Amino acid sequence: MPLLEKYNIPATFFILSAGLEDENFMTWSDIIDIAVYANKLESFIFHDKKFIKQNHAFFEEATKEDFFNYIKNMGHDREYALKEFKSNYLNDKIVRLNNDYWKLLNKKDLRICAEHPLIEIGSHTHKHYNLGKISIELAKDELLTSKHIIEKVIQKDVISIAFPDGDYNDEVKNECEKIGYKNLCAVNYLFSDDRNDKRILNRFSISNSTTHESNVLRLSIQINDVGI
Repeated sequence: MPLLEKYNIPATFFILSAGLEDENFMTWSDIIDIAVYANKLESFIFHDKKFIKQNHAFFEEATKEDFFNYIKNMGHDREYALKEFKSNYLNDKIVRLNNDYWKLLNKKDLRICAEHPLIEIGSHTHKHYNLGKISIELAKDELLTSKHIIEKVIQKDVISIAFPDGDYNDEVKNECEKIGYKNLCAVNYLFSDDRNDKRILNRFSISNSTTHESNVLRLSIQINDVGI
């Protein structure tokens, strides 16, 4: 926050609300990353399918489908598959050793952020489902649950949401509007009418693993492509 204050730059923090309900909540990507790293996995079983490592990624043995693509298309059954995966490949010792990697903000931390005049708190859904790839019923539940939990903690309205992986569709946009989200942040516009849809905003990405000059170039290309 000191840098925000120094340059007087407003910022929005997008929150996964499941971490506010359960202090031991881990995102699915963290669960997979830690298990693969800690166990030096070359293959694993997930949802009764075998995924094999090839060039730093994992692919389903029979169909050759990329694991990340597979899990992003899952609905409710993802939670059961993750629970089984954790029991097979993770234990408390491994999890505790990686606390700094996966721990999310707690309620106290979030209240402190929300009280700062330069910081807005937005939603990143409840459990980070790809909203455009799941049923509209589950998507609606993700949107509502996250908004209610965060608002209860910070005692302020939550009007902004960043779609996980920038994934959405027209039904999701309409549900967001009904629920009370006013600023819908994508990664890239996915549909031809998005440029004229005042509800949705393009997100410009900044890398933490490259140079300042590279980020300036990246932003310039993105702004030239879609505008501000």
